[in-house]
Amino acid sequence: MLWDAEMVFKVVTIFLYLQGLVCSFVTHICALQGTSVTLPCANDIYTFLMPNVCSWYKSKENVPIIENPHYIGRVMKCDCSLMMNNLRENDSGSYRFLKQEVALSVTDLQLKTMDSTVTEGQNVTLTCFSTCTLRNSPIYFWYRDRQLATYTTGNKLHLSQVTSQDTGNYSCAVKGHENRLSSDVPIVVKYNPLDLSVSVSPSAEIVEGRSTILTCSSDVSTAVYNYTWYKKNGVEYLLIGSGYKYIITNARPEHSGLYRCVAERTLIHRSSMDVLITVKYSPRIPEISISPSGEIVEGSSVTLTCSSDAYPAVSSYMWYQKNGDGTVFRGTGKSINFTLASGDHGPYYCEAQNEIGAQNSDVVLLAGEKKSLLAVVVVGSVLAVLTVGGVIALTHHVKRKKSDPVGNTSPKSQDTHPISHDDTYTALNLKAKSSEYETLNNVRKLPCNPALQAAAEASHYENIQERISYL
Repeated sequence: MLWDAEMVFKVVTIFLYLQGLVCSFVTHICALQGTSVTLPCANDIYTFLMPNVCSWYKSKENVPIIENPHYIGRVMKCDCSLMMNNLRENDSGSYRFLKQEVALSVTDLQLKTMDSTVTEGQNVTLTCFSTCTLRNSPIYFWYRDRQLATYTTGNKLHLSQVTSQDTGNYSCAVKGHENRLSSDVPIVVKYNPLDLSVSVSPSAEIVEGRSTILTCSSDVSTAVYNYTWYKKNGVEYLLIGSGYKYIITNARPEHSGLYRCVAERTLIHRSSMDVLITVKYSPRIPEISISPSGEIVEGSSVTLTCSSDAYPAVSSYMWYQKNGDGTVFRGTGKSINFTLASGDHGPYYCEAQNEIGAQNSDVVLLAGEKKSLLAVVVVGSVLAVLTVGGVIALTHHVKRKKSDPVGNTSPKSQDTHPISHDDTYTALNLKAKSSEYETLNNVRKLPCNPALQAAAEASHYENIQERISYL
């Protein structure tokens, strides 16, 4: 009969067992959930006799650990010793290897205290524990609001004469497994009967340039050794002074905000409620915006808008236009709208007013393109169109014939000052550059046909359209 290795192993094991070299034993192991553990071998003889065979079983199960789906991917080594990682709570139980048995307890850390709400100056003790006793007397790490606060060699943390700064959520862990924190336990430190209040004189609303005094006081007779003052800046409070009084002189808008005082006595700090200080100020120099921007054509709509910073906010806006040495009232409201006419080019300014005072803006001018038609007149054989923006003239030489008695054209009957060749156009010459509002008298008079001139003088406005059509 051929003996295989397993049979030889069993025979040798029975022999050794009978000789007392292999003894059955039970040991207990406590491990944290999520960590790793090694279930030790009772005697190295097993490793020597059967180094590659995994014969570990859980409790009374007949399926080896190596074949159990519950342990797939978590068995790191399985021969005489069994190594597992990422322990779970249901891994707790008895494990056997031949005659030896190991009891495994998987636990988690917990934190407790006698009272989670205490008063300033009292003592607090926190205890970190598990359902089984961890081996090797681990070092305990203590956390407040998930930030490391301290560490101890035992599982207790003593807080003496607590203050408001000790308030927070506490948790614990053991060295080597700092990521396995216990659940949080809140500690709330209530204030001692030290009720602080802040009074303001003459008022919490200050007019710019004036002063006010903030006074911090307590309702107990116990001496307060130090007062400090803070002003809120975003989410933080900035230290601004000390003493039970804080004086604001020559108040400015940046003095507005939330203020508090902090009183300190032995091991105790107490803050007052926030007090709101506001600084009132008259309107700053208003700014005027124009819509549309750039040149504005006369006859089109224009909007002027006035804006100014003030506290309280501007209650009224008034608009004025300068007229010589005086002013003309143009309306009220943050914005005014009107159609631009020849006399509307400015200058303008607005006045902003609140309960503290009033302020005028700088003046603004409206730049406009002027295109109002003033006149169309006939000057000799020239039609001149005068606009506010300037003079535009078109000339047209009119063919005129005077017949002699025999029907021939006589040179003497022609104009002594011909203007141009037939069917040509030239620009009208000006005597000098004239104002946009000056008349045609500033235009140099040119020779003209007496007949056309007489017709124009007989009727100043008649047949103008006909003459334009003639061009």
